[in-house]
Amino acid sequence: MKKAIRKLNRYIDNTVKRRMAFKAKGPLERLADAEVRHDVLAQEVAMLRAELQMSSVRQQALVDYYESRLDRIYARLSADLASVQGVPIRVEQDSDVDGRLVGELRRVLKVREGYFDIPVAAILSDHLEEGDIRAPLTLQGFRVNRALGSEAGDRVLVGPVVENCSKTALYGPYKKLVPGQYRIALCCMLPEGSIEEANVRFDIFCPTLNEVVGEGRFIGQADSENRFSIILNVDWPAKNAGHELEFRVHQRGQAGFGIIGFDITRVPRSYAAA
Repeated sequence: MKKAIRKLNRYIDNTVKRRMAFKAKGPLERLADAEVRHDVLAQEVAMLRAELQMSSVRQQALVDYYESRLDRIYARLSADLASVQGVPIRVEQDSDVDGRLVGELRRVLKVREGYFDIPVAAILSDHLEEGDIRAPLTLQGFRVNRALGSEAGDRVLVGPVVENCSKTALYGPYKKLVPGQYRIALCCMLPEGSIEEANVRFDIFCPTLNEVVGEGRFIGQADSENRFSIILNVDWPAKNAGHELEFRVHQRGQAGFGIIGFDITRVPRSYAAA
């Protein structure tokens, strides 16, 4: 304990002496000393960053090495077991696990009309696929504002605007889009016998760019089948290929409605503005 106290006292004395010596110098000398210390600290920071980067590279190389070793071990094990009679052992691959998972999902996701035709490729992909995006939307990366809506069977039901709640009813799926010209439609339905006018806003937002790349609004009554849609024409350039997109559906009125899904169509450039 006494040794630690003596060490602490020496540190305090040295600190006081350095501070008094620093104050005794003129402004130019103090500035020069501060610049020297700044340069030393900057060099230390640069060295630490280089060491951190090198450590990350070594760690990733080690992970890649062990993964390749595991792949070779599994391949050899499968080959060896294939020549052995009466051994009920099989090494599963990723596709086997995915297939079993999809089978379980099809078994439990049942609605009144039957089983959902789950778009497995679209769910597992990091990209938005051309075609229809239908229920269950939450399974495909979308999120529902529970204060406004709920997923029910083949659609997301959205109620009227509630005081002190976010007006964004649905958002997602945070996936990338292959560069090109697109026509993206939000498909909705009003409840049968609804007399209120729908007031819905649909936009596409890029969080990493903090930019709205397309927006539209529908105000009015639905068609004879109680359906309405909002269509956006989006030009997605090659420089944005690595960025994810968020579809946002905003409730702006007192008429409840159902979100059926989205339609994504890639169109030639000459027709995009039509």
